[in-house]
Amino acid sequence: YLLMSVYSGFATRQQETFYDKLIDKLVGLMAQVILKSMHSADALNEEKWQRTVKKLYRTMRHMEKNKYMEPKTSTRLQELVEYISDDPHELSKSQLSNTFTELSIQKDNNTLGPPNKGRTTDH
Repeated sequence: YLLMSVYSGFATRQQETFYDKLIDKLVGLMAQVILKSMHSADALNEEKWQRTVKKLYRTMRHMEKNKYMEPKTSTRLQELVEYISDDPHELSKSQLSNTFTELSIQKDNNTLGPPNKGRTTDH
């Protein structure tokens, strides 16, 4: 039996859309770092940025297990994530699944992140 993949290598449009939003968020984070470095007066919350990049990476890796076509964008992030990770075991398989369940698409403001549990966001 032949599995036909029409959603960028994913089985469903929902998976493809979620993955595309991960990539969009990642590009935004990279642009943020570049812009902040160009305007040294603006401070970047480096710890928060690193946590977000690692969450995106883990979620992308988890999703790519069900992606049948290239590109698998997480491979381009692996070296960066290894560099910013304090603990080399931080990217374990158990954390991959935990991170995937943590992340959700927040429909109210079309952003990606952990579910909002009564906390304020710092935009």
